[in-house]
Amino acid sequence: MNRSNPVAAPVVEFDRQARFSTWYLSLGSQPADRQAHTLLSRGQQSLRLYGNEALPDTASGEGCAVVFDGEVYNLPEIAAGLDSDHSCADLVLQAYLRQGRAVLERIRGTFTLVVWDSNQDVIFCLRDPLGLYPFFYVDTGQEFVAASSIDALLEHPRLSKQVNRAVIANYLRHQWPIPDETFYQEIKRLPPGHLMLRDAAKTRIYRYWDPAPPGVPIQWLSEDEVEHRFGVLLNRAIDRYLKIGPAGIFLSGGLDSVSIAALARESSRKQGLPDPIALSLIFPDPNINEHAVQTGVAASLGLHQILLDFEDAVGEQGLLAASLA
Repeated sequence: MNRSNPVAAPVVEFDRQARFSTWYLSLGSQPADRQAHTLLSRGQQSLRLYGNEALPDTASGEGCAVVFDGEVYNLPEIAAGLDSDHSCADLVLQAYLRQGRAVLERIRGTFTLVVWDSNQDVIFCLRDPLGLYPFFYVDTGQEFVAASSIDALLEHPRLSKQVNRAVIANYLRHQWPIPDETFYQEIKRLPPGHLMLRDAAKTRIYRYWDPAPPGVPIQWLSEDEVEHRFGVLLNRAIDRYLKIGPAGIFLSGGLDSVSIAALARESSRKQGLPDPIALSLIFPDPNINEHAVQTGVAASLGLHQILLDFEDAVGEQGLLAASLA
């Protein structure tokens, strides 16, 4: 196989920090900290937010505080009858004060959400249905700490950094851990589509969104629905991601990525956005090598393409060392 040299990507203006914030919050009775943004205090308890300049949306009022990181897709439904000029956090707070916890389970989008209701001494934590936004937490009993990343949690001065050797060993043996476990003993993750409810009595975690609930017959789309709705929904999903910033397509030779690349290019040009970049990996095995199809599709769509050989992707030390790193 002829080795392909990677093609330099065009320079694009995209402030990643402005879109993807790194933060952690703490709910407890710790002394005041100058580095913290105190969102709400009630008695000896305070909800404090730590992070870089690109902090998530926050709102507080009537004994409740909201931390929202992400985007809501069904905002008109959630904000019906509310002043829509406010931020997502403000609208979620107003909706919660009017409708209670039930409104939280109706939010759809890509997000992490924390609501502390100090009136009822309860904190709700939600992660979006597909888990596109990460959410990690530590609950010591005296203090609850949640974060957008494990790295952010490790900045907390009072949390243990001890690794979970059993989880690491099982991972290397392809014996996957339970969904909430991480490589650190104290740090847990909230699974996608789940809600955590923590009050003075206990902590409960349950799934609030499930496309195929156990014991419920699957509601397959009819041929008429596929014909008239699938294309509309697919284009809407692509448009949502184009709004985030410059797009890249992991372009293989399969029907799925080729279709998404074609639709994303068409939508980008209609909206006056830059074309997505085609990102392709070339495998040395001729049975799975799709180099010809990948380059052909990118050329026919007029997309800038970055090709990378598998050996170059993993580096000189090989796949195992790259995976461990």
